[in-house]
Amino acid sequence: MDAKRGGSARYQRRGTMLPAAVIFGAFVGLGVAALTVDVGLLCSARSQIQRTVDSSALAGASGVMSMDSLARAEQFGITNEVANEALVAADFVIETGNWSGVTKTFTPTPESGDGDAYPNAVRVTGTRDHLDLIFAKSLGMQEASTTRFATALVGSGICAGLWGLENVTTNGGIITDSYDSTVGGYGPGNVNPNGDVCSCKDIVMHGSSSIRGDAMYGDGYAFLPSGHSYEVLGLIDDHACDYPYPTIDFAAAAASNDNANIPLTSDGKDPFKGKPYDLTLNGNDSLTLPPGTYYLDSVTINGSAYLEVTGATTIYVNGDAKFNGGGLVNSSQVASNLTVYAAGPDVLLSGNAVFYGALVAPEADVKVAGNFEGYGTIMGWLLTINGDVEFHVDEQLVTSLFGADPVAPVLVD
Repeated sequence: MDAKRGGSARYQRRGTMLPAAVIFGAFVGLGVAALTVDVGLLCSARSQIQRTVDSSALAGASGVMSMDSLARAEQFGITNEVANEALVAADFVIETGNWSGVTKTFTPTPESGDGDAYPNAVRVTGTRDHLDLIFAKSLGMQEASTTRFATALVGSGICAGLWGLENVTTNGGIITDSYDSTVGGYGPGNVNPNGDVCSCKDIVMHGSSSIRGDAMYGDGYAFLPSGHSYEVLGLIDDHACDYPYPTIDFAAAAASNDNANIPLTSDGKDPFKGKPYDLTLNGNDSLTLPPGTYYLDSVTINGSAYLEVTGATTIYVNGDAKFNGGGLVNSSQVASNLTVYAAGPDVLLSGNAVFYGALVAPEADVKVAGNFEGYGTIMGWLLTINGDVEFHVDEQLVTSLFGADPVAPVLVD
């Protein structure tokens, strides 16, 4: 009897464990369901808000230079939903500022283009609070939140500005930025961060440099700074180097041009000294070309002499072009009014005049020397900059010559 009771007790104890195991298993199953379903909900919400802040940052960056980046970023942000609920302006923190390619960091700054260059980036932080959980409620978790951010940079990824197709080397100080000539001349309210320096191989910089734009080098090569101080407010990265190589038809220019309209120099001399078309200016002499298209075999300017253009002028130089002395003067101060195509092998810009124009010499060794200031664009096979140089890239001129859009935004973080 006692034995039977003892056996029954053991049986009863085993029997009480079964519902406990069922309850425990249900609890574990509920936890797994909570983990699976609610984590899936959070992952979906995170992906949705990441796509939202990405598009918002890109939209904001596209408006940096017109100073409506905040409005654009907010507009793109609030047109989206996360977890079937529309986002509102309070869900976003939108900041304008500068992206440093050197430190790969974003620093907020005021949205202003007066005096200094515009900010070059927009950072958007988006938060979706009060995400209603499903199964996790049974575990005491009623809701959750997710926060994502994105930073977009204006005018990056498409290299346009100062080109050394084979190599860029600087010795001294170089400062670059850009402006939109369709708005007007360079100055307060029109100082932009698209002063790119580009190469298909290395970019080697000695001395101090301040590049308000990208420093883009060839795939497998490098950006090699060695100065005491330098900054790049843009991307420092390699690129595919599908550069906008222009087709220059020197033969057509030789056959059809306005050379017959070339006058005597200010000293009453033949600028070719009886040897067409090797143009030479020395001393204090000068030559003013009427607007038109000209073909030259070479150009040499020395002393205080200078070559002047007054309107829309294109010069083809099927050989060396050495602008020393007073240099090349574009008295209209409109960069699009002067385009110089040079075959090289040597091209030199070192005159005292401020350069307004485009120098396109994709097969030449181009040297920029001295205390030089330029507005427009330069392309050479090799580009060497010696001295203190300020160059302001004309974005519209780059687009018209090379078909590149230097202001397209890109995500960097």
